[in-house]
Amino acid sequence: MAVAFPLIKPTERDYNPPEHAVTRLRSQNGITTLRIWGSAAGNAELILGFRNIHTDKAADIVNAWLATKSGIDTLILPSTVFAGMGTKLKQVILPTQGSLSWTFAERPTVQAVPPIWATVQVRLVGELRMN
Repeated sequence: MAVAFPLIKPTERDYNPPEHAVTRLRSQNGITTLRIWGSAAGNAELILGFRNIHTDKAADIVNAWLATKSGIDTLILPSTVFAGMGTKLKQVILPTQGSLSWTFAERPTVQAVPPIWATVQVRLVGELRMN
């Protein structure tokens, strides 16, 4: 079951594009052989930072993590995740949305700043999954 990621605009975003599964072998005489496994790329990574957000919004992110059963279920990423991103980069990332299933790569980290503010770091992975 897919879980909706909260409608919160990140203050920072790192993106690592998907890659093809490739095996690289080097023989003793130095010849390299490459083998590609499949025609689709996967394992994209999206790291989102949310600075100085209300602790209620931080709780929404943690609840999304829990709702995915620690990253087993996939996420529906809202357009706010990509808000503020340049048009060209958006054109590169968004077509992969349909082919990749996004989920948490690890649990989110929450740094509380009293009295009601928090900084949250989320690492998502876009995987090729069979549904």
